[in-house]
Amino acid sequence: MKSWSWVDSLLSPDGQDLLEELGGRPPTAHDDLHVIARLRQRYPPALVAAAMTQAKLRMRARAKFSRAARMYFTTAGLEQASSERMARHHARRFEPFHLVADLCTGVGGDLIGLADGRVAIAVDNDPVHARLAVLNGIANGVGRNVASVCADARDVRLNGVPAAFID
Repeated sequence: MKSWSWVDSLLSPDGQDLLEELGGRPPTAHDDLHVIARLRQRYPPALVAAAMTQAKLRMRARAKFSRAARMYFTTAGLEQASSERMARHHARRFEPFHLVADLCTGVGGDLIGLADGRVAIAVDNDPVHARLAVLNGIANGVGRNVASVCADARDVRLNGVPAAFID
């Protein structure tokens, strides 16, 4: 099984419907079992598990991201992600550049700020995070400015890239 198969499942029509349903009223610890049982009557168990996890992460992410309800996260990626406010602060230092690489991008917290008004290359050695960074760029309206490279940042050739950010 591919490490990003849960992402594919959430991007499917059923996954999108399920995320939409859970976004209206995210489950709490009190009603998790009832919600899971009800949802498993209509959706495969693996999809329900992925959507429940994502709904909970999106709730936590609201403290960092105004568009968290449309973004995708991993637990580690959310914990390490810069908030929108911090990302805008970081991005201001790169205003003179038309192109910047975001090394070790994670879920793309800083990438979102960096890609606002310039092309940003998301670099991460984790294929899930590299993919989520692109999806989160799209969710934040800067997807057209985002390119992604799944590789170790130490191995990426940055010829022609005038600036790089790493956090």
